[in-house]
Order: sequence, then C-alpha cells, then structure tokens
Amino acid sequence: MAPVERVKCMLQIQREREKADRQFRGPIHLISAELAEGGISRIYKGFFATILREFPGSGIYFLTYEWFTSYHTVGTSATLLKMVIGGGMAGVVMWMIVLPFDTLKSRLQTAPPGTYTGLGHVFKDLMAHEGPAALYKGAVPVMARAFPANAACFLGFEFCNKQIVQRLRKPTPD
Repeated sequence: MAPVERVKCMLQIQREREKADRQFRGPIHLISAELAEGGISRIYKGFFATILREFPGSGIYFLTYEWFTSYHTVGTSATLLKMVIGGGMAGVVMWMIVLPFDTLKSRLQTAPPGTYTGLGHVFKDLMAHEGPAALYKGAVPVMARAFPANAACFLGFEFCNKQIVQRLRKPTPD
C-alpha cells in the first residue's frame, strides 16, 4: 500500500501547481522518475508511517461496522439501514482516529528528499510551526466523504457476500 499512497500523495500535491509547473505526467511517469532518481526505497518512502495508519485504522473500521450492524442489535439480522449506518460510521470513526497519522504520513511522503529524518521529525516540525490543529487539516472534507463512501463500500461488500453465499449453497446438478 505504501507505494500506492506515495504516488497518490505526490500527484495530489502536484495538482495544486500550474499545469506548466507539474513535475509528473501521471502515475507511471512518477514511478519511473522516482525509481531512476532514488531506487526502490524512494517509492516505499513512508512505509512504516503507512503501517502505523493502517493497523489501528483497519481494526477500528471493522470493529465499528460490526458493532453497528451486529453487537448492539443482538438477535436481529443486518438490515439495509443498519448496513448504511454501520458502514458510514465505520469510515467516520476510523478517520477521526487515523487522520493525525495520515497527515504525518502524507507530509513525510511528499517532502523533498532530506527534509525529514523520520516520522518523529515530521511531528516535531509540525507542532513547532503549525500546532496540534494541523494534525486535523482537511478533516471537514475527509469526514464529508467518509460516511457516504464507506456506507456504499459496505453495502457492496454485503451484497457480494450474500451472492457468493447463495451460490455456494445452491446444489450443483449431477
């Protein structure tokens, strides 16, 4: 995931520039330029920061979904409304918790080579120059996207899961 995150972040910050000032034409161009300039380690910049975001984030994500769809409604099945609310809230809760890690990861991944020595350095620099609120920059659009995107994601998951289970249970003709 780290290389994909790095490419995504680099292309996102580039989008803010004038078209003539953009360094990369797209993901393939970015990957080949980064490999040529810094080798494979350049593509994996931010690997451990990505892990620090993903491990707690994924656990919270699925735990929240399960709680909303199952645990607090013991004895009833997951209805469409429960799935939508559970999926949406899973995304919102996850992003509330992991957004500071994501901010640090993104800053590390998009900084010019040699700017930071690691995640701790990014954190110290951010606190010294921008303060704790900077960890939640972009929270409003992230939260606005989190609910509908994750509600749709879990609806798709549940639909596919139901289709697979039904097909597996269907008797096969001899």
